[in-house]
Amino acid sequence: MVAIRSSFHFFQQIIKLFIEKAESRVVVQAQGERNFHIFYQLLSGADVHLLKSLKLQRNADKYQFLHESRCLHANNVDDKSSFITTRRAFDMLGFSPEETLATFQVTSSVLKLGNIQFLPRANMDGTESCSLVNEYEVYEVSELLQGEVSILQAALTQRTVETRHDVIVTDLSATEANYARNALCKALYSKRIGKRKCIGMLDIYGFEVLEFNSFEQLIINYCNEKLQQILIELTLKAEQEEYIREGIQWEHIDYFNNAVICDLIEKSKSDLDLSSLPAQNHHGILALLDEECLRPGPVSDETFLYKLTQACQDNPYFESRGCRNFIADSTLPHHSFRVRHYAGAAIPRGRPSSDPPPPPPNSESHSPNELKQPMIFEMALVQHQVRYLGLMENTRMRKHGYAHRQDYESFLQRYKMLSPHTWPTWSGLPVEGVTNLLRFSPVHNSDYCFGRTKIFLKHSKTLYELEKFRQESLHDLATLIQKLFRGWVHRRLFQQMRRSQIMLATNYQAWKRRRYLLWLSRHLHLPSHLCARGGPESLDAYRKPVTTCHKYRLRFDQTARNRMREKVTASMIFKDRKSSYPKSVSHPFRGDYVRLRHNVKWKKIAAETGDQYVVFADIINKIARASGKRAFVFATVPPNSVCCEHERHVGDGPKDTTDKVPDSSHGHFSDITQPFYG
Repeated sequence: MVAIRSSFHFFQQIIKLFIEKAESRVVVQAQGERNFHIFYQLLSGADVHLLKSLKLQRNADKYQFLHESRCLHANNVDDKSSFITTRRAFDMLGFSPEETLATFQVTSSVLKLGNIQFLPRANMDGTESCSLVNEYEVYEVSELLQGEVSILQAALTQRTVETRHDVIVTDLSATEANYARNALCKALYSKRIGKRKCIGMLDIYGFEVLEFNSFEQLIINYCNEKLQQILIELTLKAEQEEYIREGIQWEHIDYFNNAVICDLIEKSKSDLDLSSLPAQNHHGILALLDEECLRPGPVSDETFLYKLTQACQDNPYFESRGCRNFIADSTLPHHSFRVRHYAGAAIPRGRPSSDPPPPPPNSESHSPNELKQPMIFEMALVQHQVRYLGLMENTRMRKHGYAHRQDYESFLQRYKMLSPHTWPTWSGLPVEGVTNLLRFSPVHNSDYCFGRTKIFLKHSKTLYELEKFRQESLHDLATLIQKLFRGWVHRRLFQQMRRSQIMLATNYQAWKRRRYLLWLSRHLHLPSHLCARGGPESLDAYRKPVTTCHKYRLRFDQTARNRMREKVTASMIFKDRKSSYPKSVSHPFRGDYVRLRHNVKWKKIAAETGDQYVVFADIINKIARASGKRAFVFATVPPNSVCCEHERHVGDGPKDTTDKVPDSSHGHFSDITQPFYG
């Protein structure tokens, strides 16, 4: 039963856990032990109305199943407050009030069934039967279970055997009726807790060697033998075999294998190799018990013990007074046998019963002392437990073995981010990737070993360090992913804003064009149809600008016309091609900016060469081709030549004809540089 305090919430821990031993505790308890806690909680904590509806009384001495052990109260246990906690646990687990009441009704039925007594009675045919002493208990139990009284009476006092053709009903004796009642109580209590609502725990420390060892103790000890065998298979045998299979250097550790004890209890004839065993040892204890129960005729403990001795007398872990080596053993009763478990010897004493064997129950742990008292430590008992549980062998295994092992591929997939050689992908063999990974990590070479298919880590600390490094690497990778994702988001936002800006600019320019066209349509008074016949209806809109242009042209003489032609030519060359051109539009084009025509030397040169007309003359900065230095020179451009010379040497410098200067160029910036190509 699980008791949960009122402070329990989801994702918290269960703080109390009572592990009960078996259904047999319902009907019989050892001296000094109590029955299941729910019985005492129900009698102490239930209110008057609930007790009345359950047909119960507050005094626990009134019930046979509770006062036989003479232990009604446990130290430091408050049954009343525990019942309140149990009720809250029912509510928290989702039990409806009807389901909770039904559970308590079944529990109270078990207590009331224990008070039913049977009176022996002899039949006319010489057989023995029985009758009910307190029939009112049967009526109350039938009311609680919502069943018929006659069916319950027949189930307690009669046995029904169905064959293929007939149904045989026989009376039960008083002893057999007690067994049937106890079996019914155990079944009711066990069925009340379904398999899907029960947490079963079996502790490996739970060997039981009592003064009276029944079939229950044999099954409990057998379960512990199987658990010890599983422990051996998983920790000692399987681990050492894995080291050998993987090629790990290993020194074999000897251990006791209790498989022979398990075979003594559980092996059947079909499971054994008959050629490798003595002629008598073909059955285990459970197989012989099944065979004896199924055999027709009278069945007794003596016949079962005789057959068991004949079958198992050669087994070194089986002892009885029928074996040759134990005929004079006074510690072994004649009607009992002894099984030498790996934890010690136990003497089961059987009794005839028609009940089927119960399933393996839960068991409690051994305490550090046999008195079950605190602050007492029995060294011999603890050393015995350490020895039979194989703790020394396990300690040696953990000391010299490897705490963790994992195949190369899964190890590489989990820790590949620890090395830049294996991250993000590794295309080689997994063992090579693990080698590079561990070489890059701070793990020492002595802390791991390479097997054929797995990597073995010596200490758990090494695994914790790798997990720590992995968490740090995952944090860095998460930061990298965040950085890349945020960059992608911002790039996407920028591209969206860029597209939006282009769309806005396009629409704005289109709006301006439409607005300009609308303005033209309002002020030009154009015809509605361009292809309409005839001219416009009115030329008043054109008359004034045409007249103004005509008067402006009449003021021009031949010289002004020539200057205008030069301006137009310059505009065709430099407009929208030179950023400084708009500043020079208002200045008239003179050509000779240094009054070269009045220079005596130039007049002489012009008379010799015939270059009377000067296209351009001005002082400019000449950039030397070799040094890149500037010098002020005269630049003269007659129609047929280009001349650049010092002011004092006008006429003495070289001239280049236009056929030697085929082309010139200019940039679109605001500079006044004019390169010539020759």
